[in-house]
Amino acid sequence: MQNETAPDDATGGLSRRALIGGIGAAGAFGLAASVAGSGHVLAAGDDVGDVPEALGTPVDGLVYLPLDATAFDVATTDGDHYRLYQTDTGMQPATSDAGAIPRYLYASLPIPIGSVIRRINIGYYGQPIISIARRSLTTSQNPQIFGPITTSGSGTNPRSQTFSTNVELTAGAAYVLEVFCLDGESVRGVEIGYIPPAQAFVPYTGADPRVFDSRDTTKFGANEERVIDLSSRLVATARAAVINLTATDTDGPGFLAAFSDGITYPGNSSLNFTAAGATVANGVICQMAAGKIKVRTGPAGSHVIVDVIGSLL
Repeated sequence: MQNETAPDDATGGLSRRALIGGIGAAGAFGLAASVAGSGHVLAAGDDVGDVPEALGTPVDGLVYLPLDATAFDVATTDGDHYRLYQTDTGMQPATSDAGAIPRYLYASLPIPIGSVIRRINIGYYGQPIISIARRSLTTSQNPQIFGPITTSGSGTNPRSQTFSTNVELTAGAAYVLEVFCLDGESVRGVEIGYIPPAQAFVPYTGADPRVFDSRDTTKFGANEERVIDLSSRLVATARAAVINLTATDTDGPGFLAAFSDGITYPGNSSLNFTAAGATVANGVICQMAAGKIKVRTGPAGSHVIVDVIGSLL
């Protein structure tokens, strides 16, 4: 791997070695080892050389944020520095001053708080250095929480590479992908693969989870359905409910079906009973419409009890 450097002299030139903190003769290999040792693992065998389209194979369960080269910008008030976009090579920091130091490119990561970034697929020219910074919204702290790590290869051919990481996005900050480029190095595009925030289960913690008991009113007849409002026991933004559904004092073999209000019976069963006088309970996950579900009996009547276990957001 070529360890290409810019001038490191009194004019303020910044070398690749200076950028990554004096990693010594091992160059980028030393950096990769250091990053791996801190829990950031470079995926082996993912460098696919001269095929820029062949980024990492999509991983099941990850959501991908694509960043075109045009998403990157330079951050400087120096009029000699600007960003240069070319269709073939992508975006690079450029300068009209031949003695100027290299520059960073930055792209904001509009990824939800609570996500975990697991993969970074990058297409590039040269051998740029990538990192992710966490920029506090309330302080001046802007630490790099992934990298810096050097991409492999150099020269004039387009390349792509995949990095594995485990970066959790926490509240109170924005997140930025940073790419440090020497002269002629550029970014064609990046894919950020992440695990989105969990669609959380929120347990019901109140004193009375029971929302419906037909023993207080009238027994369900055969093939009867009623609308049951669960909203008083659920989180307001819940998409589905987790309930305990009970059939008791059954009239014979049959079933209960729970399903969303606002639709016709879809033909499901949520619990089954095989005799008269039975009591059967089952845990059920059920979509809702405005916090409401329907419960339907099959060929035999039954009393019905519904207790809320929690909400699915």
